[in-house]
Amino acid sequence: MINDKYPVRAETASYFSFFGAKLGSLGIIIYYVSEMLNRLIFYNSEAEYIIPSKNWSMIDSGIYVFALFILASQVAIWRGVFKSYEYKKRARNAFIGIVGAALFTGLFEVLIQLMPNEQRLQSDNTVPFLLMILFHLYGILQLKAIIRRIGRMNRTETGKAVLYTLFAANPAIRYLASFIILFAGSAFFINPYFYMYYADLVMIYVTGAISIGFFLFIYLDSRKIKIAQMMDALKQQEEEAEAQTS
Repeated sequence: MINDKYPVRAETASYFSFFGAKLGSLGIIIYYVSEMLNRLIFYNSEAEYIIPSKNWSMIDSGIYVFALFILASQVAIWRGVFKSYEYKKRARNAFIGIVGAALFTGLFEVLIQLMPNEQRLQSDNTVPFLLMILFHLYGILQLKAIIRRIGRMNRTETGKAVLYTLFAANPAIRYLASFIILFAGSAFFINPYFYMYYADLVMIYVTGAISIGFFLFIYLDSRKIKIAQMMDALKQQEEEAEAQTS
């Protein structure tokens, strides 16, 4: 009930659409599949610098950035549904984090792709690189917390999968873990450019698999919430029908 003492309605189960979340996570999978094809098609064992098509990579980066913006727009829609200040604030923070991840991912990829081949592996892009990782981690973790809250509002458990956290760390896993593979292998000292290509390709497959898991859990959690919302609506209809007959 709303009155002078309680001017804001208490938060109850509401309808939450997951269309944008599913579309954005699907766009991220498209990005990884395209990146895999890019590296496989343009592989040349005789080249000194084994680098995929720059134009293709720029388009791929645009797909990833656009997918993140779709995720951010979904969070903005959820923010309008929430009634509690706490989760309106959390949704705002998630929006800022995901938009920041999109902007710094785009900036980092542009800087990498526009550099001459000889400088790509030597240039210092530490600031956009670290901001990309931090914003991505923060934004997706906030997204996970929001999905968990939506589930609780509808009396179901969602947002608990570890793949949400792994996807939040995807940029760090892809770029930092590849260096572990890079320097851990003896093949690096035989042909460093080939091994760098190999390490990058392996991490694309690893982070691509994490992205597929992220999409699957977005879909499964949205299905749980949809079923819970349908059951709640059905129960409400039954209560209204009983009230009318009594």
